[in-house]
Amino acid sequence: MRRQTAGGRLDLVGRDMASDRRALGRRPRVSPALLAVVLVAALALAALRIDLIRVRYGLADALSQEKALLEQRREALAQLRTLRDPARLARVARDYGLRRPARIIELPLLPAVAAAPAEETRASEPVSKSPGEEPPAPDPALAANAAGTREAAR
Repeated sequence: MRRQTAGGRLDLVGRDMASDRRALGRRPRVSPALLAVVLVAALALAALRIDLIRVRYGLADALSQEKALLEQRREALAQLRTLRDPARLARVARDYGLRRPARIIELPLLPAVAAAPAEETRASEPVSKSPGEEPPAPDPALAANAAGTREAAR
């Protein structure tokens, strides 16, 4: 039975506190199975975080590699444009002693021959020519067309 003093406090004089100490010092028992489950969950969480860090480093490496490849691509395109520059090509041709040809011979393809597959074209061509054989005379209509094309090109 608890007694209250006039100030509203408990009167603990003469009361045995030993039983209260045992209750305070007693810890709840933790099941070994529960402890094992918590340990496994903590290890799984740590493994997931390590994998996440590994993936982030891999992503950073891939992004830096992509950046380097894009820079290489830009440099290659710039070099290609420089090499294909008509003014540079003309200067290189002059350095090698190349000049415009005095005469251009155009050999137009007939529409039927241009559209035919390669095997059919080979089958229609002679297999061997004798050394003394003359080439066939050009078609006058084709020669006039080629002359008109040459004039238009100049």
